[in-house]
Amino acid sequence: MFLKLSKNGVQLGTLDLVTQVVVGDELILRECHIHGLAKGAIGIEGLNAIAQALMEDFGVQSAVVEGGTRTTGLRRGKTPKPRRHVRRPYSSDAP
Repeated sequence: MFLKLSKNGVQLGTLDLVTQVVVGDELILRECHIHGLAKGAIGIEGLNAIAQALMEDFGVQSAVVEGGTRTTGLRRGKTPKPRRHVRRPYSSDAP
């Protein structure tokens, strides 16, 4: 899955999201790996925004992201803890 990211109208780049997608009552992303931008460029705020957009696209109210075992970096060989997201109501006042 490819995601084109922008913030405040500025194109940030494209991410390659490699995962197994399971859709039921909630969206589950298993063995999730993200590639494409510089280290730390997305941050937790960006990951939360991506989860919100995916929940909207798939029409679910919650999502669980299960990261895959890291293949590079300081924590190579470690598997991150799953992160649960709940869909926020859409607000036209959001920046």
